[in-house]
Amino acid sequence: MEFFAIQWLQDIPPVTRAYVVCSTGLSVAEYFGYVEVSDFILNPNNSLNLKQVFLNTLYNGPISMNFCTKLYLFSRYSNWVEVFINSPKNYLWMILILITSINLYSKYIINLSLIGPVLKETILYIWSRNHADDEIFFTLISLRACWIPWVTYFITIALNTRRDPNQWKSALSSIIIGHLYWFLNDELPKLHGSKSFLRPVWEWNYIQQISNIISRIKEYYLFKHNDPPRIQHLREQRD
Repeated sequence: MEFFAIQWLQDIPPVTRAYVVCSTGLSVAEYFGYVEVSDFILNPNNSLNLKQVFLNTLYNGPISMNFCTKLYLFSRYSNWVEVFINSPKNYLWMILILITSINLYSKYIINLSLIGPVLKETILYIWSRNHADDEIFFTLISLRACWIPWVTYFITIALNTRRDPNQWKSALSSIIIGHLYWFLNDELPKLHGSKSFLRPVWEWNYIQQISNIISRIKEYYLFKHNDPPRIQHLREQRD
């Protein structure tokens, strides 16, 4: 059993693996009394506390079968998306954007208490949009991937609405955030033939843009002083 767990961890991508290990470590720390859930439950007053947001994102409940199920499902969905993106640092950037979005949703729309479960469902939604036509075996039926988040949503509503009338707002958060990210990052750039403004900061190439601006300022200055040879030289360097 121990060998199987180690082998399974080695087979999943690095960001997903790090999350699984840290989440397990946090729940073990809670089991032995080193931390309390109340220390990092999300509320409007601590939504900007980076330490609490970080721990809250990692928490998937106390050690139990339910915890194992949640973590397994997260690793499965996260594995799919991380492999699809094919870049650990780009995937980590996506996770940071999603965590920020979930935090804002929790602060201004309805308190979500825990980011981890919402992050799992958001990642599932993004994967389902990128693999919309794939057939997935869900419980006893086969569904197109694009319908799985909605089936999960309605099951959650059916099971929890009586206990919490606002459950529909909480459950809908992952679909709203996931759809916005998918549309802005994948669909909008295709419509306009441009790059996504959600892409990682290291892909924005700020240095080159600043260099081009400086070059154009120099070109304007030389034009004012009537120096065509140096203007031509600057244009060749920029091109």
